[in-house]
Amino acid sequence: METKITKKSSTTQLRALVEYMEENPEFARGVPIFESSRQFLEDHWKKLVFKLNTMVPPSRTIAEWKKTWADLKSRTKKKIAENKKGLQGTGGDLYRFECLTELETAIDRTLFLSKSAAPSGKTFGYADDIDYCFEALDTTSRPSKTVAVVTPTRQFSSPESHT
Repeated sequence: METKITKKSSTTQLRALVEYMEENPEFARGVPIFESSRQFLEDHWKKLVFKLNTMVPPSRTIAEWKKTWADLKSRTKKKIAENKKGLQGTGGDLYRFECLTELETAIDRTLFLSKSAAPSGKTFGYADDIDYCFEALDTTSRPSKTVAVVTPTRQFSSPESHT
């Protein structure tokens, strides 16, 4: 029976991976770079993998580092979506919020995951103006909104006023 060996990347390797992706955002997003070929992208990965594998163990193949990058993106996007879901939740449950780590914040800043995991806009026909709560979680810089809470009041006429 085959046993699967789990390799745990070092913090140094993950930090270097994220920094490289920050320096090359089109490569990080998987967007084809102008006039690039598949071979160019493979050479890009070979360069990155060589840099990561020469740092500290463990050594990984190109496919394993691609999977590591995909997993980092996926976990970050999921955390952002769960935080957004918690903000919009109703029903009296406890609100759970997980702060993004420094690496996750860098990934979000590079890939704009907060826009795709928690898009703003209209929801069920209502304008999403009450998105101010999530702005505190947004890692991109945007101008701040001023929000005023207005409580509607009803004026009832008393029976004496109609006489």
